[in-house]
Amino acid sequence: EVMDFVKSALSLILVVAVFTGAMFGLNFYTGPLVEANQAGNALAPLLAVMPEGSAFGADALVYDASDAAASGLTDVAATVLKIYREANGAGYAVQCSTEGNYSGEPMSLTFGVDAEGKICGIQVDTYTDSIDVRTKDADFLPSFVGQDSTLADVGLVAGCTFSSSSIRNSVLAAMESLTANGLVSAGVKTPAQLLTEL
Repeated sequence: EVMDFVKSALSLILVVAVFTGAMFGLNFYTGPLVEANQAGNALAPLLAVMPEGSAFGADALVYDASDAAASGLTDVAATVLKIYREANGAGYAVQCSTEGNYSGEPMSLTFGVDAEGKICGIQVDTYTDSIDVRTKDADFLPSFVGQDSTLADVGLVAGCTFSSSSIRNSVLAAMESLTANGLVSAGVKTPAQLLTEL
């Protein structure tokens, strides 16, 4: 009877030891994969502004305003919050805020820039003014797509002049930050664009 008890106890200890070892091994091998997946999920919204992008890895962040000195980038506008590099060289995603809009509260936006320095997508993440520029003129945000750092063909929206100007100025400052650091090539205004501005 004592022998049966010892066998049962040893069997139980063996089962617990095997289970514990299996769980440790599973966690050891899958833990880094889970962390990478969680980081990828946190950065997945960036793909909304980069239709040609495929992934933003855990090392995607190249600039963070909260620790600007760590990035090595210089001449970054105060409105630029974060800059991310797409994992396969498709370009950059930039998160920025605005200054001086009508409500006095900053708005935040995210836009993507392809490897050729052209804006490939833009979205307003938080909007604080009473008249929404996105509903006032549905063509305003799409007018940024395809533009280079000059934003030469992006106009303002009547009735939302402060808001549209704040958004345009924020994107322009961010694009200038990208070009100043050699991340994308600077655009050049055509003679026709220069005449239109005059």
